[in-house]
Amino acid sequence: MNKIAFILFIFSGLYAQCEDYGQLACNNSNGCSWIEDIHYIDCDNLLDYNSCSLNYDNGCQWILMHWQQQNEANFCTGPTFQTYNSYCLDSESLDCNQMDQSQCSENGDCDWNLNTTSNDCTQFNSYVECSNNGCDWETESITASCYSNQWESGFANSSDCNAIPGCYWDCSDWYTWACDCEGAYEVNISSCNGTYEDEYWSCDELQYPNGDVNFDWTINVLDVVELVDIILSGNEYNSIGDTNNDGINNILDIILLVSIILEEV
Repeated sequence: MNKIAFILFIFSGLYAQCEDYGQLACNNSNGCSWIEDIHYIDCDNLLDYNSCSLNYDNGCQWILMHWQQQNEANFCTGPTFQTYNSYCLDSESLDCNQMDQSQCSENGDCDWNLNTTSNDCTQFNSYVECSNNGCDWETESITASCYSNQWESGFANSSDCNAIPGCYWDCSDWYTWACDCEGAYEVNISSCNGTYEDEYWSCDELQYPNGDVNFDWTINVLDVVELVDIILSGNEYNSIGDTNNDGINNILDIILLVSIILEEV
């Protein structure tokens, strides 16, 4: 590396923004925080061919099942997979829900809470995952028609057709080139059913009561003084001080705030 390239490299590091960093550089940089953004997608919940086929590498498969010559059942099946969209962000611009426990505890506007949610068991695609989470693993056997022909997807050739117990390749129509797969076969479809409870910690924004302009969890004359100062100085809009919820801070908010205080006396 020549001197100019080395100098440019040094300066690029000095002036790099948090959003330019990968996870390792982000975690090693003061003032930057790595935000985990992970989503879980169940192949069974993808309802159209395009979204299913786009996730073929994640294990999703589009199934064509012919029940009769005039009817078919098409669906996407496969595991639940994760998508990663994590990124690096300037710590000062973090919202409460993006903070870890340490950052949350140090921020007076945020609170670290234990949450309980009820989740759908259908996201689990194996017996082990299903039973370990207290869900019900159920298997249903259905009879599917082998019907398909050389212009349709499915068992569209003799080797695929004859390999399925109960199916056979038939070319007995008037036109010998008009072959199709006849017969029926059993298909077992398993699914995980029910709900399960999940506990997780999160950093949530404190919800101050309407009128608590100075954020001390009490509504009194100090809030009136603070609101008057906001209105007279033309400071940024304060939603907590917008006591009548009309989208602006003005004398009407002060009148209502005084009324709230007098009612509590």
